[in-house]
Amino acid sequence: IVNLIRSEGKASYDNLLGDPATGPTTQVSGVGDAAFLVSKPGTAGFDFRRGDAFVAIVLVAGGDAPVDQATVLASALAERL
Repeated sequence: IVNLIRSEGKASYDNLLGDPATGPTTQVSGVGDAAFLVSKPGTAGFDFRRGDAFVAIVLVAGGDAPVDQATVLASALAERL
């Protein structure tokens, strides 16, 4: 699942990052202006913002969380925003 918010994305990003329901996050550098990763068994959520756009990516797979795949997708999307 990929969700793009083109405007007011910084506020959405900040709200999600600060929400305890998001769970433990890992800050990620090199993708957009700010990014974080949330991973659970079988699921990787990668959220980033670039300018005022916000992108949320959720990948689901059996077994380990698809963190590498989510990171590659996020990097490609960030370059195109």
